[in-house]
Amino acid sequence: MTKQYQFSDSVLALSGMCQAIHQVQNIARRGDIDDDDFETMIRASLTLEADSTEAIFGGADKLRTGLRVLAEQLGTGAKTSAEFGRYFVNIITLEKQFSNNSELMQIMRTRLNQSIRLQHYHDEIGQEVIDNLASLYQDTLSTLSVRIQVSGDARHLQVANNQARIRALLLSAVRCTLLWRQVGGKKLHLLIRRGDITRTAQAILQDVS
Repeated sequence: MTKQYQFSDSVLALSGMCQAIHQVQNIARRGDIDDDDFETMIRASLTLEADSTEAIFGGADKLRTGLRVLAEQLGTGAKTSAEFGRYFVNIITLEKQFSNNSELMQIMRTRLNQSIRLQHYHDEIGQEVIDNLASLYQDTLSTLSVRIQVSGDARHLQVANNQARIRALLLSAVRCTLLWRQVGGKKLHLLIRRGDITRTAQAILQDVS
């Protein structure tokens, strides 16, 4: 029997994407990162099978930042950001290209499984795991025609560890976008159900706060 998904599943997946983008911006602008939010996104990339959408992220409470950012960016207030919107649209387009390339999808799955084994061996999200995910992004997603241009302070963007974390987060953002499509998300929803997405994100955020 085909699994039935709720609208909230697609909102959680979008929130994951937003949380990853938000962390990319923080690194690029300030060289700063929220360790818990970052670990949530990396673990989501390394979770290929789960009982629920929420379980992929370790619980909806792990997406507080993403839920808040999603509600802000799809709302009509002063906190909307053109730069964030550019990341958002480009990542959705990049995921679509990736999903149409079966060869890259197979490479992605094989190497993600390698990273999963490495993470299980060390029992933590160490630099080696992050570097592996960053390399995987370079070898797969960055070879497609849609390129994600990261804007920020050159002092932070030139730091090797920051570059690795940004690439690992972009991979996570694409993984969340793929999840969004898998649980019924559609680009049209971003137009005609924008208010529903915002209200659902706010409701979930209130439940976990």
